[in-house]
Amino acid sequence: MHRAAYALLGIEARYEAIDLSPAQLGPFLTGQEGAGYRGLNLTLPHKEAVLSALRAAGALGELSPTAQALGAVNTLTRRADGRWEGDNTDAPGLRASLEEAGVPLDGARGVVIGAGGAAAAAAAALALGGATELELWARRPERAEALALRLESSPLFAGCALRAAALPPQAALSGRVVVNATPLGLRADDPSPVALVEAPAWAVDLIYGDPPSAFARQAAALGASVTRGEGMLVHQGALALARWIGCQVTPALLRAMAGALA
Repeated sequence: MHRAAYALLGIEARYEAIDLSPAQLGPFLTGQEGAGYRGLNLTLPHKEAVLSALRAAGALGELSPTAQALGAVNTLTRRADGRWEGDNTDAPGLRASLEEAGVPLDGARGVVIGAGGAAAAAAAALALGGATELELWARRPERAEALALRLESSPLFAGCALRAAALPPQAALSGRVVVNATPLGLRADDPSPVALVEAPAWAVDLIYGDPPSAFARQAAALGASVTRGEGMLVHQGALALARWIGCQVTPALLRAMAGALA
């Protein structure tokens, strides 16, 4: 996806996967091995842990308001002084992809399943889009309560009422926008995080790739409109690229990045 963007923009650059354990993350970011990178994306399990690692090493330059509110970073940009700026492009990327898919967010009632960094980004995306009511569901309700408490203090959620609850075994969610922000679905044999007994208005699955997850399949079978994580992947990636090289996020850039996933 990033290589397609570089080709479109005529830039000689590389985007490569780096496999790091949590213990290796801090030394990589503050050592010589990481010094050659202009920017980095982070995925599980690093999005939240990276903040403490950078703070401990004195290598955190600044955080965007979104990353600060969510306590999760998925995009790092190296400053001239060698320190890292942290941003969260997941939240605005998901909002943009949902609006592109036609999901009505203004005034929406939403449910986010999960209590980690992806759930925080999903909640922020819905709130930024104008959702007025959000429920956060987790198997461990204390995690959902802690997340709701942290988020409701942010200006991002000024117009959105938050409530935390334990994840029920079954759910009737007519009229709601429901987001699966759990890792369930990364493996083909994963169950759905919740049994839907009636169709929500929209089912949003942050999992992408084939086959569709059990959550996406059951929502579609009930008649819900379903959108999956490819759009978020493209939009958050384009926003990260814009930070690293100063380009504009244009329709042509999004088409090139999306085309690479087809």
